[in-house]
Amino acid sequence: LLVVAYGVMAMDYSQGLDTRNRVSCAKEKPWEYGSSLFNYMNSVQTAGLTGDISLRSGKRSSLDLDLMMFHAETRLTDKIGRWNLQSGLDINRTVLIPTKDTGIPHLMVVTREEPPYVM
Repeated sequence: LLVVAYGVMAMDYSQGLDTRNRVSCAKEKPWEYGSSLFNYMNSVQTAGLTGDISLRSGKRSSLDLDLMMFHAETRLTDKIGRWNLQSGLDINRTVLIPTKDTGIPHLMVVTREEPPYVM
């Protein structure tokens, strides 16, 4: 959402965006500024909740997330690995991760809903 906002601001500043031309989700008519907004969004570079945000061809070009282990008894967390777009998941403390009888690590993914998004 932050990238869209910065893209619209940059486009409005340089092109003088006409806000009288409304976008409709019900009609299959492309917005006349759509390709321009896409290009402006691809030029945005900003800091977000998950680190630096930049797009390449409409997709996020960098994303690094830390894998954390929560200890219920102390209510503290430890960083046990990381995940990124280039190399995927890298767990550096597998001894601490409980395993099932098969020896496969048992990971629980926790998310937080902030409608209309999931964090």
